[in-house]
Amino acid sequence: MKRLLVIAAALLFSATAFAEGFGLIGGYTSSSLKMKEMSFKSSAGVHAGVAYNIPLIAGFNLQPELVYNVKGFNWEGADSDVFKDQAGKFGYVELPVQIQWGPDLLLLRPYVLAEPFVGYAVTGKKVINNGETKVDWANMKSRVEYGVGVGAGIEIYNRVQVSFKYYWNFEDASQWSDITDKVKAKGFSGLTFTAGIFF
Repeated sequence: MKRLLVIAAALLFSATAFAEGFGLIGGYTSSSLKMKEMSFKSSAGVHAGVAYNIPLIAGFNLQPELVYNVKGFNWEGADSDVFKDQAGKFGYVELPVQIQWGPDLLLLRPYVLAEPFVGYAVTGKKVINNGETKVDWANMKSRVEYGVGVGAGIEIYNRVQVSFKYYWNFEDASQWSDITDKVKAKGFSGLTFTAGIFF
């Protein structure tokens, strides 16, 4: 009986220790494409997911995350009637690994962050001249994305995080436009604003 109680206590302690770093995160994503000689407007999206914050040493924290993130582009005013108005929205399952550094001021922890990430597109739609279609994945070169983000944030009482980040995608994004023969594009870039609560 005592052995069972010891095992149960150990399991409970382990689960509690793990849960202390677990958090729910979500927020706003602004994104656009970069193409030579073409102007794209920002597209609004959202992101949401889970995170696990791991305190290290010398003010460093490691925070791997699993996030669903919606990115897109808006292109208006093209000369061609065929491609006069284009827009796209893509939903990615992303795996960012955030490296944070900042001093622990007891109730507050301001920090700067760097965040490499990889992702995989799971949803996609395109709008051309007000006609909406789903993305034909067979015509996509790849669903994989990768990039890096940098930013800053603040953690309150080891429970609440608020941060902003500027990110760059590095993959070739020209397959997302119906003018791939004319234009080469880099991946999305933009800003995210994120809030999280940790248990």
